[in-house]
Amino acid sequence: MTAHDGHVVIENAPTFLTIAEAGERLRVSRQTVVRYLYRGLLVGAVRLPGGQWRIPSAAVDALLGERGER
Repeated sequence: MTAHDGHVVIENAPTFLTIAEAGERLRVSRQTVVRYLYRGLLVGAVRLPGGQWRIPSAAVDALLGERGER
């Protein structure tokens, strides 16, 4: 762990993305990302108590790799 600007940074911690951020990286609409979530294509995604989704960046990278777009 390291401190940076008053925040604790955990080394090698997974990075999570919002639906909008995942859509930008995948070059698809937000609705398409939601379809991917419900189809189980973004492994490890979690739904927060407020209904928002958080998607592991590794899951987005894996899907891009499957599509040959890394």
